Amino acid sequence: MKVVTAQEMREIDRRTIEEIGIPGAVLMENAGLSVFNLIRDLTKGFTPESFKIAVFAGKGNNGGDGLVVARHLWNAGYKVTVYLLAQPEAFSGDAALNLRIAQKLGVPMKTILSEEDLERISEELEGVDVVVDAIFGTGLKGRSGVWRRRSSSGSTS
Repeated sequence: MKVVTAQEMREIDRRTIEEIGIPGAVLMENAGLSVFNLIRDLTKGFTPESFKIAVFAGKGNNGGDGLVVARHLWNAGYKVTVYLLAQPEAFSGDAALNLRIAQKLGVPMKTILSEEDLERISEELEGVDVVVDAIFGTGLKGRSGVWRRRSSSGSTS
């Protein structure tokens, strides 16, 4: 396995799509299916419906990958909920395609746009067995390593 930077990964994706001709939707399907297969392999020996899975999906391609994962989990009988971190209208391209597919299949979804939304769903996140992080991909911009955390007094640090 080779570790690449975000810029190198974007270039690999670009060349795969533009020069080789593999559509982005196919790459997204393959990525999501690989994660689904890993979860299925790790939960082998248990019934799928005994697992509660949360997929957190951003509006970009990484979120689209997560929607593919959620679709396959849903079809296999897992209890999965997708938590969208943007309005559905903000999704575009292949991510929007996979959002529409998951919606048409009835995959449960909730939108989280504020701290209040997160507080509203915090109870249902208790007991989640698997969390799929499909929030940030190679398009993440900003300072890395700087996180704000809420203290018990409600202030941020």
